[in-house]
Amino acid sequence: TTRRTRRDFAQYKNIVYMCNWVDPYCKYDGTTLSNIWTGAPTAVTADNATDVFTAVAHGLTTNSEVFFTTTGTLPTGITNQQVYYVNTVPSVDTFTVSTTKGGTTLNFTTNWTPTISFTAVTEPRIRYIQYLADRLFGAWDDANPISLYYTNAAPADGTNINQNTVVVWWDEAWVINWLNEYSQIVIAFKDQRTYAVNVATPSVDTIDTQTGWYSDRCTTSVNNWLVFFNERWIDTLVTRDGVS
Repeated sequence: TTRRTRRDFAQYKNIVYMCNWVDPYCKYDGTTLSNIWTGAPTAVTADNATDVFTAVAHGLTTNSEVFFTTTGTLPTGITNQQVYYVNTVPSVDTFTVSTTKGGTTLNFTTNWTPTISFTAVTEPRIRYIQYLADRLFGAWDDANPISLYYTNAAPADGTNINQNTVVVWWDEAWVINWLNEYSQIVIAFKDQRTYAVNVATPSVDTIDTQTGWYSDRCTTSVNNWLVFFNERWIDTLVTRDGVS
């Protein structure tokens, strides 16, 4: 569907990782496309008369993200592996869900058996993804402050992209539009400025200034330049002697 259309791709160890910000990002190994969830399944019961889920000491809070699975048949109103938002938490053992943050409590019309589970979604929603120096980097554009997430070096796979994070400078209101890598540095393109992010330090430096809403998009490498769109034309970020 349109909601699940993938927006950006990165390859890591023969696996293609894809993201679109709406859904948790996913991976494709040449055979299977699967979402990346890092939470462990937890047994849960559900009461269709009250629309309340019960799981002992579930640890969820308002707006936590969860999805449901079952060994049987899902009830009417619940979609397999769709992300839902915790709407209310009446007690440490109970919760309700909604299809949107702060929305109305989801009504489901039947219970289901034999075994149902919920899984908390712990990965960030990312819209841009980039591979560099044996890490995967991801960014999204609907948070304040804007953060660049990244895995540890040489992970077993590309999950746990939020093992580390660095804020891309102070201008949180200006969203990250694109990620690219250049000479072992991650380049984060934002609406008004371009930044070089060194995660080894970590440090963030302004390396270019643009003007115009939604500048700095859709970058690619051409010889020793980075070529990208700004608001009005194609621009370049050029290597300079003596400058990393």
